[in-house]
Order: sequence, then C-alpha cells, then structure tokens
Amino acid sequence: MKTFIAVLFALVPSVAMSQEMVKDDMIMEFKDIASLSAAEVLGCGETKKEAVRKFNVIFDIFMLDKAKEEGYDVDIGDIEGWKLTTILVQYEAMKGMECRQINNYIDDYSDTARYVENMYAYYTPNGAI
Repeated sequence: MKTFIAVLFALVPSVAMSQEMVKDDMIMEFKDIASLSAAEVLGCGETKKEAVRKFNVIFDIFMLDKAKEEGYDVDIGDIEGWKLTTILVQYEAMKGMECRQINNYIDDYSDTARYVENMYAYYTPNGAI
C-alpha cells in the first residue's frame, strides 16, 4: 500500500513536495487546508479545488492505510467525519474576523506547507494581503 501511495504522489506533483509521508504532517496539512476552506466560506479567498481534491484523495488513502497498520477499525466515513468536524472548528474560530486579518494569518503561515511549495498552491486570497 505504501508503494501505491508513493506512486500517487509521483503522479500528482502539485501535491508531492515530499516523498516521505508522515501521519502528523498529513494531519497538519489537512488542518491548514481546513483553514483555507473556512476562509473561502467566509468570502476571503478561493481554494484551488483540484489541488485540494488531489490532496484529499491521498489523505484518505494514507489515513485508511495508517489506521490499518496501527490496528484501528476506521473506515472512510470516520475520516470524512473527522475532516468535516475539523473544517467546522476552523470556521467557528475564524467567524467574525476580517478577511484582511484571515489572509494575513494565512500569509504568515504560507510556508508551513508540507506537500506543496506553500499554501498558495491551495488558495488564492481575495484582495490585498
């Protein structure tokens, strides 16, 4: 399975900055994308749907494999439920903030991406930062 996931990254270079996938890094990358999705819902920018979709496919496969490897009984519904909850938590935390503040925060952390060059591979802010 790990070979399959590595092949996925090789086929999707826009999502494959690092060949080594680590559970904590995958989770943090998703949490960052969840913040970008919340920013989009709040009208502060637009996510790049294709890049986000590609990451999500790889994330789901990786997490299912990792859960099996660690002996957990997890299915895709569990993963999708966690992802939805994570996006909602990010949205609630950002609700009421001005877009300029949100986009400045995203810019401050744009270089923390683990599997792309920076967060702008997943997001385009509306207006100036």
